[in-house]
Amino acid sequence: MTMRVLVTGASGYAGGIVADCLREHGMEVVTAGRAPSNDIRLDLSDPGSVARLALPHGLDACVHAAAMHEVACRAAPPLAYVVNVAGTRALLDACGRAGIARHAYVSTFHVFGQPAGRLDEGAAVAPANDYGLTHWQAEQLYTLAAQSQGASVDILRPANLFGLPAQWSGFDRWTLAPFDFCRQAVGEGRIVLHGQGLAMRNYLSVDHFARVLARRLTGPGTGVLHVAGADWRIRDLALLAASCATELLGRDVPVAFGAAMESPQAEYQFASRHEDAEGGDAHAAMAAFLLDTLAHLKESKS
Repeated sequence: MTMRVLVTGASGYAGGIVADCLREHGMEVVTAGRAPSNDIRLDLSDPGSVARLALPHGLDACVHAAAMHEVACRAAPPLAYVVNVAGTRALLDACGRAGIARHAYVSTFHVFGQPAGRLDEGAAVAPANDYGLTHWQAEQLYTLAAQSQGASVDILRPANLFGLPAQWSGFDRWTLAPFDFCRQAVGEGRIVLHGQGLAMRNYLSVDHFARVLARRLTGPGTGVLHVAGADWRIRDLALLAASCATELLGRDVPVAFGAAMESPQAEYQFASRHEDAEGGDAHAAMAAFLLDTLAHLKESKS
């Protein structure tokens, strides 16, 4: 029997890739969100309307990938709690009435505000901003649903994501470092860092994350799961983006390092007790993504 899955945030970055991946795995996807292209109108900024939502019966699972991202949370902190927390609570109510007991929640690595040491599923969470805190609070709602209602729940914490979006139209995540570096290279002819780019980040391809989620969804939920990729120093990522831009554009694209002092960063390892980190050639995968993104920007500019 074909599995029917409700996906929120399917017009967004991660949600769009997840929705496509579920379809590729033979599942029927019903999308919910504010964009007109969605099957169901869903506005998490109005939790009352979400709580009253009459979802279609016959849905087997819900993948909740809709949320305010970190830039939007900084711009409107109170709204972040309405959308990411109260909206999530209301969605759980609507799913309960529709008989949906299988859930996958797309959280974030950023529930660890100041990462240090080994960060697996047992590490203590300590959010440092509204973005991380609202995701942590939403995680607690899913944990409560599992404990009090018997819901089958996966809470997935991906590392920083990279990869092409399902579609460029409406894409709004240009502040993410790999995308920002590409936009600077094509738009300004150089890449500028505020400091020396010494910070380390763990990067995971969005396609791999979607495949992990699709595989997990066919079995029972097991709670929190980290999905990790490869570690990158920000300066190395910027230099790779500049090298790819130089190759594609046919002119030198330098990286300018700023004078901003960077606070010493504790070493950490983002890892999982249950899921291997993404394998393969991380450098080649990142370079291919950067070249494709640069090509899109070059074509859009011409």
